[in-house]
Amino acid sequence: MIRTSSFVFLVTADAVGDYLLSVGNIKSVPAFADYTDLSLLKAVDPSLIKVEIK
Repeated sequence: MIRTSSFVFLVTADAVGDYLLSVGNIKSVPAFADYTDLSLLKAVDPSLIKVEIK
């Protein structure tokens, strides 16, 4: 399996969400797309976005 920085970021984001949930700091883990906004990056350099976040 090839692991890119994007893959590592997503795995880390999931782990942080799971941890915060387990210690009671949050009531649910939000979907990645709920707290990610790439509109500024798209405006600056859309070629940097390789996949659509759903």
